Amino acid sequence: MLRSFVVFCAGLSLLCCSRTAPDTKWPAPGPAGGLPYVPLPEPGDAAEPDEDASTPAKPAPPAGIDAALPSAPPTTLARAHSCKDKECKLVEILPNPSFAKAAPSGGDSPGTLWLEDIAPNSVVVLPRHHGLELLAVTLIGEALASGDEGGAVKLEPWAALRAPGLGVNVKAGKDGAKLVMGVAAKNGNLGAALEHAAKKPFEVRWKKRPGPLSHVALAGAKDLSWGAGAFHARIAFGGEAPIPGSLEVLLSAAKADIKEHDHPAWEHIAVLDGRGRMKLAGKEHPVEPGVVFDIPPGEKHAFEAGDRGLVVVQMYTPSGPEQRFIKLAEGEKPAPEPKK
Repeated sequence: MLRSFVVFCAGLSLLCCSRTAPDTKWPAPGPAGGLPYVPLPEPGDAAEPDEDASTPAKPAPPAGIDAALPSAPPTTLARAHSCKDKECKLVEILPNPSFAKAAPSGGDSPGTLWLEDIAPNSVVVLPRHHGLELLAVTLIGEALASGDEGGAVKLEPWAALRAPGLGVNVKAGKDGAKLVMGVAAKNGNLGAALEHAAKKPFEVRWKKRPGPLSHVALAGAKDLSWGAGAFHARIAFGGEAPIPGSLEVLLSAAKADIKEHDHPAWEHIAVLDGRGRMKLAGKEHPVEPGVVFDIPPGEKHAFEAGDRGLVVVQMYTPSGPEQRFIKLAEGEKPAPEPKK
């Protein structure tokens, strides 16, 4: 009995070592042998590639920024004027006639923004014109704005001024002052309004100011924030009832792009700080401190931000599109603006 068992084991051993013996892995492959053999991974085996490895990772959203206005913003603009005399009378209203032309297109524009650098105790005088408004915001120093008919307002850093009909004197304090000034036409474009004033100055001079002087301390104005704090806006002048020009300050974080859009009104932008690229009507323009843009109604534009946050003084002529900032801050998607 024992001998038969030994013979049986020897035969089984020869069968297992035979070249014709079935695969020792169990179960055998193929449907006839049961389920296919699936080996377990051995140490050092390469992992299977992730199916989504070829899909590029989404860029991280821009980080939120401090909503506070910068205490010492850059003060350089492509359009600029210096008043170094005791009194600088802007008889032709704009320091340079070229300021009336849109940048970069060169077309006629209803509004403009420029930097006014006023020496200590010097005064800039703007004549009356019932068809124009002055909008300004102080960046550095202090100034006193007084109307032809009386009344005055003190302008500290980030204080904004609105003077319907112009007819205003802006006097810098003992340390001088730098302001972004804007002029907006009630109707038509600046070139036509200035030409009318040059030919018939008495026709544009008002006897009663079209509206009172007003000012807003932007530092205390409501902060309108969206994009998880990546964008901030403060509106000085503008509202539901259209006025010749709105005035607001915008801040945005580095890498915070602005998607392509357009407006039914002109948009005037004075970039105090920031870098990137502005796309206007399919063409790209570099953005850096000091650049200005005048964007016509209906012209598609977008901003691709660089690695530096944006600080912008902005004006719409006429007002209206600035209301979208309120809706964005409320978490609403702005409704399409009606075309005019």
